[in-house]
Amino acid sequence: MKQLRSNARIYVLGITLVGATVFFLNAAKFRPQNIPLFLLYLAAAVCTSWLNLRIPINLGGFPTGFLLVLLGIVELSLPEVLFIGCTATLLSELRQAKFKIKFGELVFTMGSVATSIAAAYNAYHLAPDRRLNPIFPAILLASSLVFFFHYAIASAILREPTTSLKSFYRKRLYTMLPWFVAAGYMACMINATSRETGFPAAVVALPILFVIERGYRMYSDARDREQQHVEEMAAVHLRTIEALAVAIEAKDQTTEMHLRRVQVYALEVGKHLGLDESELQGLCTAALLHDVGKLAIPEHIISKPGKLTPEEFEKMKIHPIVGSEIVGRMKLPYPAVPIIRSHHEKWDGTGYPDGLAGEAIPVGARILSAVDYLDALASDRPYRRALGFEEAMEKVREESGKSFDPKVVETLEQHYVQLDEAAQAALTGQAPLSTGQKVERCLAPATGLQNLAAATRHGTDPNGEGFLEPIASARLEEQVLRELTTDLGSSLTLNETLALVTDRLRLIVPFDAIIFYMRRGDTLAPIHASGEGSGMFSPTELPVGGGLSGWVAQNHKPIVNGNPSVELSYRCDSKLQCQLNSALAVPLDGQASGIGVLTVYHSDPDIYNNEHLRVLQAVSQKVGISIEQALRYRRAESSATTDYLTGLPNARSLFIELQRELARAARDNSDVAVVVCDLDGFKQINDRFGHAKGNDVLRAVASGLRSVCRGGDYVARLGGDEFVLIMPGLRPEVFAQHADRFPRVVQRAGYNVCGENLMSMSIGLAAYPADGLDADALLSEADRRMYEVKNRKKALLQAASPDESPSLARN
Repeated sequence: MKQLRSNARIYVLGITLVGATVFFLNAAKFRPQNIPLFLLYLAAAVCTSWLNLRIPINLGGFPTGFLLVLLGIVELSLPEVLFIGCTATLLSELRQAKFKIKFGELVFTMGSVATSIAAAYNAYHLAPDRRLNPIFPAILLASSLVFFFHYAIASAILREPTTSLKSFYRKRLYTMLPWFVAAGYMACMINATSRETGFPAAVVALPILFVIERGYRMYSDARDREQQHVEEMAAVHLRTIEALAVAIEAKDQTTEMHLRRVQVYALEVGKHLGLDESELQGLCTAALLHDVGKLAIPEHIISKPGKLTPEEFEKMKIHPIVGSEIVGRMKLPYPAVPIIRSHHEKWDGTGYPDGLAGEAIPVGARILSAVDYLDALASDRPYRRALGFEEAMEKVREESGKSFDPKVVETLEQHYVQLDEAAQAALTGQAPLSTGQKVERCLAPATGLQNLAAATRHGTDPNGEGFLEPIASARLEEQVLRELTTDLGSSLTLNETLALVTDRLRLIVPFDAIIFYMRRGDTLAPIHASGEGSGMFSPTELPVGGGLSGWVAQNHKPIVNGNPSVELSYRCDSKLQCQLNSALAVPLDGQASGIGVLTVYHSDPDIYNNEHLRVLQAVSQKVGISIEQALRYRRAESSATTDYLTGLPNARSLFIELQRELARAARDNSDVAVVVCDLDGFKQINDRFGHAKGNDVLRAVASGLRSVCRGGDYVARLGGDEFVLIMPGLRPEVFAQHADRFPRVVQRAGYNVCGENLMSMSIGLAAYPADGLDADALLSEADRRMYEVKNRKKALLQAASPDESPSLARN
């Protein structure tokens, strides 16, 4: 049996003993006077109990067999009624519990039924000549009520052991009492019908019981279906809210499960502060959805590892407004919207967005702001590690009376350990979102984001929803910045880098012209210009401190809606008329500060605002670093494309040129010959005459190869004593007619430097497209054929001089 209060245990023990005494004393007197009538009642009671004919109400249901007990009180003796009632109760309890009922509960139930029957029987038989008495219905009704009070107390103890009897009667009386009153009156009517027709009351009662029970079942089933539908819709509604909250968690991955914990904390604090059911519902929903407005905040601001700039903080402050507008469209029946709008208000009035103070802040918002702050401190963030729960609570305590309601802080201080335990229990078993999973299957990307750009720039909203524009703008900005970062990481050339930046920025910042200036000492030189009217600025070098861009470079501060004509004053041509009326300039920072300036111009006056400034500032450092990398690449490229010894293009230049030539040949459907040349005997020169002479030979060979090649041919040193020729439009049969020119060049170069004929050349040729379609394939094939020629020469040399050491035949 469930844990009972002390007075309830005394009552249970007393009723059990009294019931057992009553039952056994009357069992000793059991002498049925009318056996057929007794058996008829017993059969009817057993039938109703075994078939579980009950009307489901609070605390288990109203037993329809109780009507037979009332009728038995009128027609049978007390021992007979006790036997019938206890037998029916036993069968009913076993049936409901599927023969798994606890013995203690069964004994108490039987005792309470026996006591109730005895009390009701004695109440009825107090009046003489009851059948002829005009107050007979009242007597039977009184018996029914006596039974009810005993039955109700027993039901309360069994099913609500922690509820006081006073509270039980106040809550349950109106649902159970009418059924017992109705049973009393029905017993009177059945008894009267029985006297008129001569049929036993049990026979008359049994079909009535079936009709009542079936009718109520039909009504109850219909009501249950309707209630189930309502509960399902409520569950769908709650799951929709939770799914939206999970979407926020997926967006801000640093706060995974943060919303769930905040919900648990807020609800428990709300209960301790005595919020009513409606306020708790509003707080529950607001705790899940208070950050939904972050959909309008770009991801790079939300996850920024460091302090926000003033412009970024201004952007962040709109999320309570946007969140309240989104949730307001749901038309919730409880006050969640004011909580969401005010959850960043402070007790001293310094919060946002409305500057509310003290009691003017909704109580749910006061609770939410405090628990949100507590959990945020106790969670990891991009800009800091999580604090211990004790340390986090100390910081919340420090803000009592300033940021937070002192009552809320006091409640948190008293219960924060239990709140953390409750949150951990609520989150047990919840798996995180699969945000790190990779999907291999990929279709063509959609283009809807680009179509959205125009609507975002012009401020149009086809549905007229005020919160949609900042959300769309944030999504677009985040997408553009992500793509820009990816593209900058894969771009090395300066022109390509700045062209990519121009194309991406055009989606989120309006401009007619854009200029990238690089600082060179005391001047700013335009290194890239794009857009209408950019030609007026691109030839102009500005002194640092002169013009809009020069002022930005000198002071390292941005300018918003400056006058572009100031830039033109540094042009020699004073007749130029500037058609541009607004300028936005921000400094560019790379690894060094102030490497240049990014300036955008527009024909409309005063078109730029803090949002445009914030976007350019977010881009400026990435662009500055990419410009530095591109300039370093340009310098490295210019110094790394030529072989220092021969002055010929090196291997890197060779591959670039070969790829370029193959691309042209593919477009023109033409031929390209790739020739790999290797010097035979060059090792002997190094060994006999030294490496200085070997270097002279290589320079002579390089000069000779250039002299015998056509004007459009490309000669490069692959490395060591290997050279490669790229000969566009040359077929293999044509090359074979002139191939002897190249060995003669090598022989002449060796003779001129060393005075002896020590060198020759092995040549391998591969033709595009017959021998390969890319640079690697052609070079490999030409190299293979060259070594075939070299090996044949070695074989002939060894055959001509069989006694010569193999080492002498080597290069």
